Amino acid sequence: MESVPLEQHQEHAKRLASIYGVTAALHAEDHMLRHFLEMNSENGLWHYFNGGYNDAAQLMTEIEKLGVDLQNLSVLEFASGYGRLTRHLKRLCNLSTSDIHSEAVEFVDKHCGVRTYQSSSNAEELKIDGQFDVVAVISLFSHLPDQTFGPWLAALYRLVGPGGHLIFTTVGDAAREINPTIAVPGPDGFIFTRDSEQKDIDGGEYGNTTARPHYVGFQIGKWLPSSKLVSYGSGTWWKYQDQYVVHKPSTER
Repeated sequence: MESVPLEQHQEHAKRLASIYGVTAALHAEDHMLRHFLEMNSENGLWHYFNGGYNDAAQLMTEIEKLGVDLQNLSVLEFASGYGRLTRHLKRLCNLSTSDIHSEAVEFVDKHCGVRTYQSSSNAEELKIDGQFDVVAVISLFSHLPDQTFGPWLAALYRLVGPGGHLIFTTVGDAAREINPTIAVPGPDGFIFTRDSEQKDIDGGEYGNTTARPHYVGFQIGKWLPSSKLVSYGSGTWWKYQDQYVVHKPSTER
């Protein structure tokens, strides 16, 4: 896969970064940056910065609805990539991040100035210190196969502190209304295909997933039996991905 030719975008990135008050640093292997530039070569960089800004604001709005203390809020942004969202979100909370790509972890550590953790392809091998008020997982469960969907729910839920929340998104029927070519789930409400935009990860581990609420609800009940599903929103993110908010009881560690 070709790297993004950063030299032709650097000056524009500096102008946009000054508007939003964030770092202008870009990484040639950022698959989200590549996606936006391929979608719109002229305005793709603006969509990258502006989209990150809007997503950070939306996430904080969703968290505010939970009635939590925003003044001392600790958030883990999981599957954070190369900082599209991170560079904006870091100003709004006490932020930590984690990603499976070591280059992304190093890049975010250097340019975004937040605590970073290396993720793992195996949920049971994930090692992150402490717990967080909110663990936010935007667009990871939209790529996981059935055999790892539940284990990753459990691994990330363990990082939520007592009384905290896990927020995650999936691709469901709202996305299919926009893009009818998305694979249709079977009776269990789930289907996984091996293709994705991240070609450096094995297709059997990370592809494209469509999951309906009854499948996700079953996984929550199975893997997080003491939790409470606070809310579900169809197409909450970009009118495309569904959002689930799970609460951990204050009595649970």
